[in-house]
Amino acid sequence: MVITDLTTDALIRIRVEGISLRKETTQEIKEVVKAHLAKKARDISFDLQSVQFIDSMSIGMLLYFAHLQKRSGHRVRIEAASAELKSLLRTIALDFLLHDP
Repeated sequence: MVITDLTTDALIRIRVEGISLRKETTQEIKEVVKAHLAKKARDISFDLQSVQFIDSMSIGMLLYFAHLQKRSGHRVRIEAASAELKSLLRTIALDFLLHDP
């Protein structure tokens, strides 16, 4: 699993490369995003193009940040998602996180 931090002044952007997103990686992502939010509130974008499976901890992380961002007037979105991940997010009613331009 490779996590790339592509954050700019306007957007916290995290790219995750690997087949599955699990507890260990989720904790690392959470720490990176929280560090950015501590400096400046802004939207969060996840690029999950290569991720085909996410565990419950990862779903919880997405919901945590979605709730946190909504309270501060910002958003969380998934910019790129694999077909498998899109299907899962639709099944569990989290497709509102998907950003399909």
